[in-house]
Amino acid sequence: MKRQKAKTVSTFHLIILMTAFLMLLGVVGCSKDSSTNSPSLTNEQVVQKLQVLLEETVAGQPNVHSAALQVEMPGRNLTFKGAAGLAIPDDSLSMTINSRFRIASVTKMITATCIMLLKEEGSINLDSSIVKYLSASGIDFDKLHVYENQSYGRLITVYQLLTHTSGLPDYFFDGPVNENGYTEFMQYILDHPDKQWEPIETINWNIEHLSPFFAPGKGFHYSDANYALLGMIIEEVSGISLPQFYRSRIFDPLNMHDTYLQFHESDLPGGILSHPYIGDVDLGPINTSADWGSGGLVSTAGDLTKFIRAFADDGIFINSITKDRMLDFVNTGSGYSYGLGVIKIPFPEGVVWGHVGFYGSFMMYWPAKNITICGTFNQLNIEIETTGRKILQIVR
Repeated sequence: MKRQKAKTVSTFHLIILMTAFLMLLGVVGCSKDSSTNSPSLTNEQVVQKLQVLLEETVAGQPNVHSAALQVEMPGRNLTFKGAAGLAIPDDSLSMTINSRFRIASVTKMITATCIMLLKEEGSINLDSSIVKYLSASGIDFDKLHVYENQSYGRLITVYQLLTHTSGLPDYFFDGPVNENGYTEFMQYILDHPDKQWEPIETINWNIEHLSPFFAPGKGFHYSDANYALLGMIIEEVSGISLPQFYRSRIFDPLNMHDTYLQFHESDLPGGILSHPYIGDVDLGPINTSADWGSGGLVSTAGDLTKFIRAFADDGIFINSITKDRMLDFVNTGSGYSYGLGVIKIPFPEGVVWGHVGFYGSFMMYWPAKNITICGTFNQLNIEIETTGRKILQIVR
């Protein structure tokens, strides 16, 4: 099979989004002198300026129809909860802080946390081959990862899936793109908006349409296939469905009552599910069940805040060593580091970590200031530079 050139849209977009959201709190983008000379804002002024920022972003950027943001700053006894725009433009339904949204790849940090819960209880060994846990899955491991005429499918470990070091391609982003900028898989989803995907189908798509980028453990390549496989492992090891595991081990204990795995369980009653966009394409009516354990969760800014706060405050694992293992970061060579389902970006003032997603969703923690930043812009093609300049004006 001819190897396709890797697309860097997904990883590069993660970095850009992360940087812009850090600007939200003035973490980056200001010189030392300008920040020193600027008067401190009151809590009321912070709230007002953040709300104005959301409204200006929705009003001023093409195809950004909605936004939601929750920022918790315990050191200032401040929690900002804001929203702007229309959650479902065709129905003129307003976006609120309680509106649900597809969190896309933010799901990966939650999936990784589930794997680590199983690891903590002794059900999973991170250094074991994934064949140990997926022998009955129907995957053809001899074809799963063929690189330079050698099969490595039986050598891939759980750890390599978690850290995107398996070498597997990404069915969403890899391969050639058409005149619309879509890969073959993305175009197929748009052309078949009602198709219900099962995880094994996305893995088979990888096998049939794409080629690995390196032997397992020999590089970094961000791939949704890694987390589709991790979701399958969770089901095989736990004996229950992935939605059930999410709910019993994460959502219910943390009171995340607005979070669920869309298309793989019933939509939660009540509330509004806002629509995400790629440019002017409304993905609200599109079945994105292929996202599954790599990006299929729906949540709210409030629920994401509950998760990242509990994670940061050692409220999920029995032993903090488990969390520390997830925060064992390796430089990806792309300006950011990746741990076990967690992205870290270094800045002069410190580092932030968490995850962001395809539709402009984000869940981040700034440890130096004990600040959480969660929400969405519901748009892949948000003009980050424009937003950043407006944010800098507020900061300065």
